[in-house]
Amino acid sequence: MEKVKSDSGMVDRFFSSCNDNGLTVIRVWGFNHRMPYAPGQYDEDEFKGLDYIVDSAARHGIYLVIALGNMWASYRSPEDFMSMAGVSPAGKTILDFYTDPAVRQVYRDHLTAMVSRVNTHNGLTYSQDPHIMLWDVMNEPNCPGCTKTSDQATFSSWLGEMASHLKAAAPNQLVTLGMEGHFSTTGAQWNPGAWSECQGQEPYSMAGLPGVDVLTTHIYADFDRLHKFSFTTGDCDFQCFLNFFSAYLQAQQSLATSVGKPLVLEEFNIALPLYSLEQRSLLFQMVYDNLLAQKSSGGPMAGVLFWSAAIEDVWDDGFNVYLDVSSVREPIVASSEGLDAFSRKQQTWTAAWKAPGATAVDMSSYAGKAAGKSVPTILQDVKSQL
Repeated sequence: MEKVKSDSGMVDRFFSSCNDNGLTVIRVWGFNHRMPYAPGQYDEDEFKGLDYIVDSAARHGIYLVIALGNMWASYRSPEDFMSMAGVSPAGKTILDFYTDPAVRQVYRDHLTAMVSRVNTHNGLTYSQDPHIMLWDVMNEPNCPGCTKTSDQATFSSWLGEMASHLKAAAPNQLVTLGMEGHFSTTGAQWNPGAWSECQGQEPYSMAGLPGVDVLTTHIYADFDRLHKFSFTTGDCDFQCFLNFFSAYLQAQQSLATSVGKPLVLEEFNIALPLYSLEQRSLLFQMVYDNLLAQKSSGGPMAGVLFWSAAIEDVWDDGFNVYLDVSSVREPIVASSEGLDAFSRKQQTWTAAWKAPGATAVDMSSYAGKAAGKSVPTILQDVKSQL
């Protein structure tokens, strides 16, 4: 949002690049360094930056998904909201964030402030803007270590309360939780690792929470290298990762079908240079072929977004897909930003997607289709078929 103040034209150039590459929906943050900085207090320059982004998206025919908070340390974290509520995060756990009534109130008020914002560029209240398609209650809310039934109930009640509050405040727009979709019990065999069961998520029950219109999932690899998690599945090469990805996505689609709600793959990608450009293109080809197949069959997959689209000199954490050039910048490996605070315990666990006889992705088929194609080219091809 600070970038808007120094070069608002970059926002317009970005959305123009989205148009050129067939992207119709973009996900952005609805929080920032000082959004909020105290209960009900927002940096007006930062908010005007978001105003410009929202208005520019509409002018370019782009629809937005806006995430209203962040599980992680970037910008505004649970610890920040605890501090704003007068609750010291020192010595506390994430469960305290979900439990404390004062903290809940501050977060509810934040949701209200965001959807009630009147855009300084077009005069529309955010909750009435037709180009704001979907609100994320939070980016990747989870409850690490919440394995007790009572803890999971607390987490689930927080999600239900916030989703219901958001839906009431913005009844004409869609609401989702913004979760990765890790399975705690049912479906746990499809998880990327044993640690997934410790996140407090139970998608089969949380999918039915009041106010939740859309289900989401986020799918990545290399938790051990990128986030220093204990990835307990042993050696897993690219073929193995594709097998996991395909099986996990199918499990999410089955869940969405069972509850009769649409599913959005909100985040996925593989990082450079840990993987190659060719492998990235192959993955995107597989994911978007699935989207086309889902459209043809009437499946629940309603859309696919990736982390992350960029242009020009935007900083790269290894995941950027540059829409304005065919080449790739040298990526910078990002800091884990405090994720080490959540330790992972080694557990005995069997991945269904690694078991003997598990369905393997036909890598050669996707490699042939993606041969010589950049990700933007694949995006343009898919758009022509949707």
